[in-house]
Amino acid sequence: CDIVDNELKLRVENQVGVDENEGFDDFYSSIGDDKTKEALTKCSDGCLYDIGHKVDEEGNLSSANVTDWFATGRPNIVAPFTKSMIFTIQGGTSDITHKADFVVEGYYSKGPGRSFALPTHKPIMILR
Repeated sequence: CDIVDNELKLRVENQVGVDENEGFDDFYSSIGDDKTKEALTKCSDGCLYDIGHKVDEEGNLSSANVTDWFATGRPNIVAPFTKSMIFTIQGGTSDITHKADFVVEGYYSKGPGRSFALPTHKPIMILR
């Protein structure tokens, strides 16, 4: 949007950082950087943001926006294999919600003896 009313707010529910899969607490504890830990859990219960605008030299508003930083957690290894962020505009005649789905790629360890890295030997051959 270019310009939005001042009474409108953006609610963000972050579901890309925290997951319900086994071992999340160990994963979280293994992160050494406090800023990353904060970004991982930010808005997992929902946050309400004021919507800002760019202001030119003459005081004209444009480019409605909300800017923040988040961190993704581990990939989702169960269907639907996506993680979501839910954006809701609040304060108008009715709330408007958009659910954005993300595919998070990366390594996922299930713990000792329950996962292994491929290839374990070179060369690897896959038969179908």
